[in-house]
Amino acid sequence: MVFVRSPVQKRNQRGAVLIISLVVLTVLTIVVLSANRGVVVQERMTSAIRESNITFQAAESGLVEAEAFVDAIPGLGVLSDAGVDGLYSQNSGPADYSDPAIWVPGITQLATETSPGYETRYFVEYIGQAEIEGAEEISVDFSYGQAQVVMIVQVFRVVVRSVGPNGQPERIIAGYYSSFKES
Repeated sequence: MVFVRSPVQKRNQRGAVLIISLVVLTVLTIVVLSANRGVVVQERMTSAIRESNITFQAAESGLVEAEAFVDAIPGLGVLSDAGVDGLYSQNSGPADYSDPAIWVPGITQLATETSPGYETRYFVEYIGQAEIEGAEEISVDFSYGQAQVVMIVQVFRVVVRSVGPNGQPERIIAGYYSSFKES
């Protein structure tokens, strides 16, 4: 037995497959677009974390350079209340490290050993002297009868600021550094 469709039945079924296909494609498009937006957000977050880490590493590199700068200071006479060349005398350093006005040439030093595109600056403030008692030399036999010597320590506060290529992120590191001189 052969079934023959009437022309009326053919006309009724022609658009059903097209409509169902369009609905399925619309739903798939919405799913793909929402997933793509999540990927873009994750990419931006990853990029921001990367920039933040590089900026922090640049600040740490500037801290090491600033410590070498402290070691090269010929004497405390080069320190000033105005912070000439990034050297501040005792109790005269900037109080607000986040103020952009203090991170300018002349009152801060530009670190040269950092990542390209990252501006890293630092300043050094003299804190004062401290005395430390320690062993004159390290003994291999761990005896307690070692001669003690008093060392004068010159203590400095070193503050470093690093900024990413687009002005963000910003990282500020403050630390203390000392140079030892026997008395």
